[in-house]
Amino acid sequence: MTPLKNIILDAIKKEDSYNPNWTEIQSFRWLLDTALRSKSYDYEKYGAIYALKEFFMGIGIHIPIWTEEIKSLGYDETTYWENLALTVLSEVD
Repeated sequence: MTPLKNIILDAIKKEDSYNPNWTEIQSFRWLLDTALRSKSYDYEKYGAIYALKEFFMGIGIHIPIWTEEIKSLGYDETTYWENLALTVLSEVD
């Protein structure tokens, strides 16, 4: 099973604004800032976890999104989105 941290970092590296000199923490902070700016209403109304889930489900970054892909990675599609959000938050704190 590929760790969610690696899936997210690989997706960050595909982004146009990615800087190859960033540390892992800087990469996750960039993602958190980008996601919360993109989903500012959701963040203010429902909090960071909800906003991050919405960002990921809205294909805010190039991560596996289809149920078949998620299952093939060994993850449960019902908890995948929240686990992605929690991974980001745990990496920046």
